[in-house]
Amino acid sequence: MDALERVTTDLFHAMYYYSPHTWNGGVTRWKGIPVLGNPLDMWMLQQTIIETKPDLIVETGSACGGSALFYTDVSPRVGVVSIDIQTEMQPMIEHPRVTFIKAMSTDKKTIASVKQQAKGKRVMVILDSDHTTANVLAELKAYSPIVTRGCYLIVQDTNIDSHPVNHPQYIDNGPMKAVKAFMQGNKDFEVDHYKGEAFYMTFYPGGWLRCIR
Repeated sequence: MDALERVTTDLFHAMYYYSPHTWNGGVTRWKGIPVLGNPLDMWMLQQTIIETKPDLIVETGSACGGSALFYTDVSPRVGVVSIDIQTEMQPMIEHPRVTFIKAMSTDKKTIASVKQQAKGKRVMVILDSDHTTANVLAELKAYSPIVTRGCYLIVQDTNIDSHPVNHPQYIDNGPMKAVKAFMQGNKDFEVDHYKGEAFYMTFYPGGWLRCIR
């Protein structure tokens, strides 16, 4: 992007993020189920799923289950393992290809269970749980080994630590910092900037990581 595009995009991004009429508060829905994301990312996610053809999507952060339902609707071949420990929101769906796990995503038993389910499958991972740097970095280290070459490891909400949203809880303690630490010297993944900038606004800037080996 040039300078004018960047300024315009960042202003719109902040306006969109803080508006009560967009993604937050259950306003954005898939088949009536709240999805805590923006539609531009959802569109890019469906393109990515179709392009890379995963058999399994591992998702941390279930919320109401809207995103898991979305993934199964995008691809009739994909199964979803969705992990969450929080109690404020509960899955509002049941689906034969979606398994909800109520546990910490970084718990050793949870990781072992997911790795077992991922064996022999083409795997994509989407991280959207506790957004603190320590938790996201722990998830990256735990789940990156199961991502198949050519598939994606996506870190959501990298926008919240001043990229461009200034969320007071995550300044210098958010997902972007975890991604930068994970990618330092990393030869297994590369940042796909096209995925983040194709539609100008993404909630995951720098968080579209493609497995290259």
